[in-house]
Amino acid sequence: GMAVGSRVDLQVLRPAAAGADSLQLQVTLAAAPLAASDAAEYEYKPYELTVRNLVFSDYIGFNVEQNSLPGVVVTAMQPGGMADISGLSPSDVIQRVNDQAVSSVEDFSRVMTILDSGERSEVVLLVWRFGQTVFVNVRAE
Repeated sequence: GMAVGSRVDLQVLRPAAAGADSLQLQVTLAAAPLAASDAAEYEYKPYELTVRNLVFSDYIGFNVEQNSLPGVVVTAMQPGGMADISGLSPSDVIQRVNDQAVSSVEDFSRVMTILDSGERSEVVLLVWRFGQTVFVNVRAE
């Protein structure tokens, strides 16, 4: 295949009144946007919560500039699980865990693993919810 960033010359033939005219175009190949189904995902079992990295279609759906929204998006929760009980919603974007900024599933998993090792009874999530910032408190069992 051709690499992203490579330049390709295209010749386009268009029917015209007197036969066909020809148009030379030079295009640069760009990476196709990652689909939501291909985004990195992480399940945090104690909260029965699954999050994934944001992808191009999320920015379109949220109507925000691409890459202007740091965080991980909530994709699944067990009904009756701690994330669900706390009031978290699917499509919430978790941006902070306590005082730790989170911009990827790697960040989120690292922060949650550190929390697991301590004796913390309550976690405060800073969540972006369709243009509004809300705080969600998750209490440990």
